Amino acid sequence: MYRLRYLPLADLDMEEAEAYWNEHHPPAAATLADALVQKTDGLINNPFIYKVYEERPYFRCMPLPFGYLCFYHVDEYEKIISVHRILRGMRDISKIL
Repeated sequence: MYRLRYLPLADLDMEEAEAYWNEHHPPAAATLADALVQKTDGLINNPFIYKVYEERPYFRCMPLPFGYLCFYHVDEYEKIISVHRILRGMRDISKIL
């Protein structure tokens, strides 16, 4: 079984997304947060379920509600899944990553 960790930038990304949705449509903030927890918890048992992100093969990309994408890396040796970023898909992701 793998361990899961959120890197500081991922935490910041999620805080910004929740703040945005809390201002514009509060139920969406809860939906996004719940989806992130549920899907990342599922990675613990099956970390390779999502495809490698072609532009940056170091990462795998997991879709989230409202056009967000979760970028994570699987360290097979240490058995750690590191969540690096949670970004809106419409952004220039290749420049951000």
